Amino acid sequence: MSRFKRYVIFYIISIAAFAILAIFVNILSVFISRGISTNFSESLLSILATIAGILIAVLASLVIYYQTSKERKQQRLFESEVHQEKERFLRLSQEELELEKQRTDLEKQQQTLLWLLAAVERINDDPRLAIIIAYQGLESEIQNLITRKYLVDTEDAKQGFSISYNYDMLAEYIDPDKARAIMQMRDLRNRIIHGEVSPEEITEDKVRGYVESAGRIARDISQIGQFSEA
Repeated sequence: MSRFKRYVIFYIISIAAFAILAIFVNILSVFISRGISTNFSESLLSILATIAGILIAVLASLVIYYQTSKERKQQRLFESEVHQEKERFLRLSQEELELEKQRTDLEKQQQTLLWLLAAVERINDDPRLAIIIAYQGLESEIQNLITRKYLVDTEDAKQGFSISYNYDMLAEYIDPDKARAIMQMRDLRNRIIHGEVSPEEITEDKVRGYVESAGRIARDISQIGQFSEA
């Protein structure tokens, strides 16, 4: 029932009650004016008072009912607003988390792009340095993944945290073929540092392929880390 209809019914009942009361008052006045006995008049007045009391009680009940209905409606409206605010807060929180993830992902992509560009610039004039730069960037991403897996949260701990890795450890987190490729890259990097690599191993095409492969694997590892944090 709408609010307008409830008020209409309330006013109709009120008018009817006062009309009935007015009729009884008029009847009583007529009886008194015609000289009806005092006892009968008192009885009629008592009945009238009782009816008036009942009508007043009914009206009071209606007033209380409509007031209670109004308060309940306000309470429901308040609860609905609170619920909507909670949903809005949760939605904003989720959007903030999503934006933070996107920002972090962009920062990772930027870091990867920087060392990739640095390595590419060295392919022609210093292929050995290009390989070292590429592997340093890849190894940095590997350490980030291991750090997240070991839940090293504090910044001080991250700065001093480093763990050696081998094929078996890498294969627990990434594709075995990629883990095998990383170990081969590390072996080549180590032999370059110790001067044990032949010129045939570091031709322009091979070094370029090495750098591109390091970039792809680094991006894949970055994505693995992103999903584990979600």
